[in-house]
Amino acid sequence: SARVTLLPAARSTPPLHEGPFFSELGPGSVLLVPASGELEAPLSPVSEERGAEYVLIASKGPLYDVARRRVRVAAGRTADVQLVLHRVIKPGQYAAVDFGQRMNNLPDSPLTPAERRLLNDCEGLDGALVPQGTSRVRPHVESGAVPPHGVPAILPALQAVTEPTGRISVLLAPEDVELPGPGPPPPADWGKTPGEVFGLLRRYFPRSLIQIDNPLEEHTGYFRLTGFRPGAVPRRPFSERFDAMCLLTGSERGNASELLEYWFELLNRGRRIFVTGSSNSGSVRGSWRMAARTYVHCPRRGERAERGELIRAVQALGEQPNAFVSNGPFLKVTVEGRPPGSLVTAAEGTVGMHVLVEAPPWISVRRVTVFCNGRPVQLIEAGERKGVVALDRKLELEVESDCWFVVLAEGEKGMAPVYCTEEGVGAVPFAVTNPFWVDADGDGRFTPARDG
Repeated sequence: SARVTLLPAARSTPPLHEGPFFSELGPGSVLLVPASGELEAPLSPVSEERGAEYVLIASKGPLYDVARRRVRVAAGRTADVQLVLHRVIKPGQYAAVDFGQRMNNLPDSPLTPAERRLLNDCEGLDGALVPQGTSRVRPHVESGAVPPHGVPAILPALQAVTEPTGRISVLLAPEDVELPGPGPPPPADWGKTPGEVFGLLRRYFPRSLIQIDNPLEEHTGYFRLTGFRPGAVPRRPFSERFDAMCLLTGSERGNASELLEYWFELLNRGRRIFVTGSSNSGSVRGSWRMAARTYVHCPRRGERAERGELIRAVQALGEQPNAFVSNGPFLKVTVEGRPPGSLVTAAEGTVGMHVLVEAPPWISVRRVTVFCNGRPVQLIEAGERKGVVALDRKLELEVESDCWFVVLAEGEKGMAPVYCTEEGVGAVPFAVTNPFWVDADGDGRFTPARDG
């Protein structure tokens, strides 16, 4: 067996009782160990005559390096190995938030709140939105079943599936959770069109944000159900009265590249819809899918954001989506010195953009694309890395009229063995900012080129 001790020993945490059997460990396997604990893992097969050699790898998410140690284990012996992780990316005032997880308030997840926080801590998350069913939203939150404190924080959300909209989430504002009276009716009674569903949610949760989950999923995706496509008329009633859409789910890019076109279509219509990242993780066995996260600008008093600070930061995205979505690379992009979600003024027909992409050595970045109104206007190939800096470039961009910019960073080399599919194939790096809106005519506002 091998005994692994992870440092530092910060606090006692409960063990997680689910995960791969040790005989099943292979490429893509994830084994979670509390920072203060030790794990005795029988590594087989080991013959009586000779030892066997293994490589132990530890990770705490894309802000950290990866700790590796080669160890030779003789039959019947114990090898002591210490793996120390270092944070190599400084997130500044951005907090890592997963915009969709599951735990034991939903039937397909066995995780308790304590186990969920441990799992999130292992991924380097500051918090996560954990939606629950509509019939339990107020009693569950107010009863203290989810403790109000704790790091990483569990944030309140509501999730439902309706026939007109498919799967949607409501990112709950504290004021809406505390409203007196009964909660909303069952989802079956919310209405027959998306407009009616969103209208009911606006009445019951006027300060909260509505998110479309997995829009291209075959049976519960809002865009699939309505037939909404870029440049086409939806075949069923369609409403744009939502605030956010989940662009990246899990560690793989999946439909994210295709979903960009849908999002760009809505932005060109003048809809200020922001994008998020969600792991959709419900168990330890599915923890290989946990890479997707949204880095949200979150002013805070301490080194890590508190629950109340995270909730306020999420709600602020409705006014200014100062956030970016990533499964690995860390994007620091400004336009005229302003962050994503800002309205900037073009001076003499140009704006200055600064693109800084950082990543630990195990995450590669190949190119960065700058989109203007959905069209690629700059393609930048990443050169030789300088430490954690994969790309650092200043650009002067010409603008003729009011427009918006989005920046996309991609890699080609997979992130194995840290972020893998079940087959052991490494997920490919992907990160995208929320929009920068540009006022080119100096009237103090953004006017879309076309209003759908």
